[in-house]
Amino acid sequence: MTRGYFHKCEKPRSGPDAPEDPFDMGCVAPIVIVTPVRHAASPTTYVGQIQNLYRLCKCQEAGSTRDANCSIGLSISNFSDYFQNLQLHRIPFLTTDLLSLLIPKMRNLKILGIYNCQLIHVGETMKLLDIIKTDRVLEKENQVSLDFFPNFHLGPVEEPGNPYSVGSYGVTWDNWNFDTCRALWCLVIQILFKARSQGIDLESKHTMFRQWMEKGPCHKVEETIATIMNPESSLEVIAAMINYRRTQGKVERLNQCNRPDGTRW
Repeated sequence: MTRGYFHKCEKPRSGPDAPEDPFDMGCVAPIVIVTPVRHAASPTTYVGQIQNLYRLCKCQEAGSTRDANCSIGLSISNFSDYFQNLQLHRIPFLTTDLLSLLIPKMRNLKILGIYNCQLIHVGETMKLLDIIKTDRVLEKENQVSLDFFPNFHLGPVEEPGNPYSVGSYGVTWDNWNFDTCRALWCLVIQILFKARSQGIDLESKHTMFRQWMEKGPCHKVEETIATIMNPESSLEVIAAMINYRRTQGKVERLNQCNRPDGTRW
């Protein structure tokens, strides 16, 4: 990714500019990993990173005008039907808006992995679940499996005497004195229900989304998920598990945990 090398997939497959030499033609393996690579030279500049992303995602051109059938995706669009397993690691400037134009073209895609891309955070999970359903073949809406590790913020740097500088909040670089854990669970509840309805596993210990949660501020992830998904769980029991850091999962301790607005449970 850093050097912008995509196995010559950026070259058109047909037309006057298409290479005739078979060794100069692009190729795509069933499993494709796109990730920055290290090299001895100085780190790639922002301009270089944007250029690499452009080569990955730019449109195929026909003469002086862009192909009307191509909305985005040079390296990807040229060979979109060949992708079966695509893994995107730490790609600078990659967004869900780009993915919404790329992924639906991959009609044979079975596995999509997105790992620690800086501009794709946990709040984008719902949109990702929608993207992998877009333009799927009839009765195969759930054919794409999503493995997602949202952008994870390490830190902040520990400051003596500052209780909010200890540990990693994950979803943000700082929590600004908010209850990060409670806010995160509010979002995760919606994500897990939607993922289950699409047959996507984001909960098992081997999944990257679960590992992201385990690294973050949440406590007792497995037990809390089980409580949330149990239709017999009362709101008080769920609230006690979500606030485990303060309640230890006990309902009777809820009234000791004031809400941000000053009211009590």
